[in-house]
Amino acid sequence: MTLAGEADRRGLRAVLFLLGLMVLAAGAWVLFPRMLDLAGGPESEIRAALKAAERARDPIRLPARGAPPLRPGTLSFDRLSITVEPNGKRARVVTTLDAAASLEGVTVSSLGREQIRFSQIYGGVWQVNGSLAPVLSETVGAMWRRAQALDGSSATALGPLLDPRDDDRPLKDARLQAILETPGHHWEPRAWYVRVERTEVLVTEEAVLHRPGLPDEPRTSRLRLRYLPHVAGVQPVPVPEERDGSFVFLGGVL
Repeated sequence: MTLAGEADRRGLRAVLFLLGLMVLAAGAWVLFPRMLDLAGGPESEIRAALKAAERARDPIRLPARGAPPLRPGTLSFDRLSITVEPNGKRARVVTTLDAAASLEGVTVSSLGREQIRFSQIYGGVWQVNGSLAPVLSETVGAMWRRAQALDGSSATALGPLLDPRDDDRPLKDARLQAILETPGHHWEPRAWYVRVERTEVLVTEEAVLHRPGLPDEPRTSRLRLRYLPHVAGVQPVPVPEERDGSFVFLGGVL
């Protein structure tokens, strides 16, 4: 064996050794954040999942038949309180959400309390179970259904959106009848500003009422909503836990 051949083999082994170190270093770089998350427990992983959701800004489905998805522009979760269930497979997150989004030309801005459910799936990964923003999606869904009804001609479509304790009094509002009974009218919402309180949701709407032969009329409405479970005798709660209910308007829809 020549000295030159031995030197070549040593050089090749050195190169292969360095390449192996580089592969190991790259793998460690990829796995290190995951290892840190595992070391930090479910809370750390759930926080990381919410941070990923902030960056992804995926469309949020609304619980309203035929409604388009809400498209977030910005999402910011803050003041997280995470409770992991005893089985270690499910968790509940109470957080403050600051969001800016759009819904087919309607500007949506929201600030307030959210309650998000997480489940642990195969591989130990935590993912959202249900909606990423249940209060916001329920509120915007109710506002979308209201806008569709105001664009029509019958007050009956607004009935399911009202608190049953108000009976049908809001439907007899003369201002509402003046809108619905105008042929060819169009209710065009421009912006919904949502504020989630502990016991109810407050929404300020900026809209334009179009009526044939009349100038466009800007409208500003301040509305109150509350979650109403579909269980007789149960008091409304601010955040839906199993989505067995819906948001209703308190006191009227204008």
